Amino acid sequence: MQLIDAFIDYVGPVRRRSERTQEIYRSAVSSFFAWYFSGYGSAAGNGLMEIPEADMPGILTLKTLRDWRHYLLTEKRYSARTVNQHLSAMSGFCHWLFHREVLQENPFDLMERGGHSAIEGVKLRDEKEKRVTFFSDEALERYLEETRSAADGTLLELYAGEERKEIYDRICRRMIISFLYGTALRRSELISLPLKAVDWKRKVLTVTGKGGKTRQLALTGPLLGELRRYREAVAAMVPSAGNGAEDPFFVTFSGRKLYPVYVDRAVKTELGGREDCPGHKSPHVLRHSLATELLKEGADIYSVGRYLGHSSIAATQIYTHGDIRQLKAVYEKSFPRAGKK
Repeated sequence: MQLIDAFIDYVGPVRRRSERTQEIYRSAVSSFFAWYFSGYGSAAGNGLMEIPEADMPGILTLKTLRDWRHYLLTEKRYSARTVNQHLSAMSGFCHWLFHREVLQENPFDLMERGGHSAIEGVKLRDEKEKRVTFFSDEALERYLEETRSAADGTLLELYAGEERKEIYDRICRRMIISFLYGTALRRSELISLPLKAVDWKRKVLTVTGKGGKTRQLALTGPLLGELRRYREAVAAMVPSAGNGAEDPFFVTFSGRKLYPVYVDRAVKTELGGREDCPGHKSPHVLRHSLATELLKEGADIYSVGRYLGHSSIAATQIYTHGDIRQLKAVYEKSFPRAGKK
């Protein structure tokens, strides 16, 4: 649909949302119309043909959107998070149409004014369940030490010129873990990182984050050394990889930039099954882990927020969980009367 394309052009270049966000919005809005024209609406069977803007008020009604929400919950059996993601994308689409004067009002606003939230019937996690999960610094340091051969050139020496994808993937997976824990980058930021982002002389990494905002992070000597050896492995084992300033820093064995599933799988493969790294395994947990460690070591919350690329201090406050627990333990240990009634 051309209308969806126009909306995504607004979400991307105008609102400056990431490529991943654009993909999510396109998928969610497209899925709504696919559902509508699969039999729900009066124009069943039309597929995703171009729809006149004049028809939108009759399609995007409060009842239709509530029925779609019910369909996602009961028939598709999506999680609360996924349903909310779809609803958020459709709300943005309706808001865009409202400002184009295609709709007289955003039907999602009607849900709120009617006393029902847009996520009525969806069980959300409460504040206690929102606490982030993280791995301890000790556990991650043990992992990095145990897998040092993938970072110090030892595995590269086993490469004899023939294609041995498993060796390269081991080197790349280990580099992903070390890099994410050393920089707290988002998965999307790691994937889109160009070669020019690393200033080898100044030991600085320039990151373009959400909304196109850039920040600079200092690179430690050990991490910088690992990055050098990783690029040596790329040069030796991935001849199709580009070496220009705009070419991706991290690549697959085929020479293309990494993709979300590759990064997710790398974390799960490397940390899965480790008793000292319990719970959910994802790139974002490594981001949580560094943020938690920085706060535990005395960094102030504002500095950590800038390091993570947060636009609001509220986004950083979730990382204070470990700091609060540590403060409570110190208090109870230091003050004899703390445990007395």
